[in-house]
Amino acid sequence: MRRRDLDRAEDVFAELDAILPAHVPGRGHRAEVALARGELDVAAALITPLVESSDDPEYRAVYAEILAARGDSDAATEAELAAEAYELLLMKRPEAYADHAAAFFLGIGKRPKRALVLASANLKLRDTPRSRKLVAKAQHAAHPVTLVHEVAT
Repeated sequence: MRRRDLDRAEDVFAELDAILPAHVPGRGHRAEVALARGELDVAAALITPLVESSDDPEYRAVYAEILAARGDSDAATEAELAAEAYELLLMKRPEAYADHAAAFFLGIGKRPKRALVLASANLKLRDTPRSRKLVAKAQHAAHPVTLVHEVAT
């Protein structure tokens, strides 16, 4: 998935689903792959049961992304519910959820400054290429560069 080989990712997650049909993370990743491929109905069918049965905000966040891709006005409400759930998890175990929450707030959560705080905290815990990339994306989103054009007179 991270290398954008969506066909291979779908094959792997479909195989996992055949072996362990109740594997929630695998089903959630399959929904993400379907969303990335623009297969919104497939993505919704995969993620909806997880939103209803799991307290993991990642599934609600993916659901919000699907709704946003459909142009559904409920996307903002779902994203806010995911944000609230992430904040509750962060109060209990910030080291466990900082990276996922940062990615959420960079995307459908639409709070780039919050994402930067979380990504920076995550980098202090685990200095990896992935965590450095997350900080760079958050910095760019939280502090976009504004280009000024001078008008020749």
